[in-house]
Amino acid sequence: VNYDLKYHWTACTGIKTGRNGDGHVYLYHNVFYLTDRYGTCSGTNAITDAADVPGSKNVIARNNIFVLDIASHNGDSTRYISLKDTTTVVDFDYNLIYDYAGPLLSKIAGVSWNNFNSFVSATGFEQHGLYAIPQFTDAANGDFSLLAASPGIDTGILLPGFNDANSPWTY
Repeated sequence: VNYDLKYHWTACTGIKTGRNGDGHVYLYHNVFYLTDRYGTCSGTNAITDAADVPGSKNVIARNNIFVLDIASHNGDSTRYISLKDTTTVVDFDYNLIYDYAGPLLSKIAGVSWNNFNSFVSATGFEQHGLYAIPQFTDAANGDFSLLAASPGIDTGILLPGFNDANSPWTY
């Protein structure tokens, strides 16, 4: 997925991976803005395994913005990343993450983190990632461009063929 925008999903999940696929999934330069505008979500995850099959693998996420704009965490069920086991081969880094309901909550193999720094330390994910308010121009009306003062400006990584000087989507 490259340059896609997922906005106001009603399925309560951003990206669902798994089902024992062997290919690679590259998530580059996306905005995932998850809300529960209908009040029907019992849990919301930006990235999760398929419900009945653990084993998300070969998922690489770079230069994305993940925002959970949910009124409450509905207990322990709202997460940036929710994976069922530790055998997953995933690589998340250089992403901007924010949860308006409180601290980052991720769960991997039954272990939860409510603090971004402890999540990074324990998992190795998001070593160059940021946990901050993205500062969109007008998210309420679907304008997810970043304001000049946004912490997401110039904090990603160059990805050859995707956002380098010779790509169709130059930086």
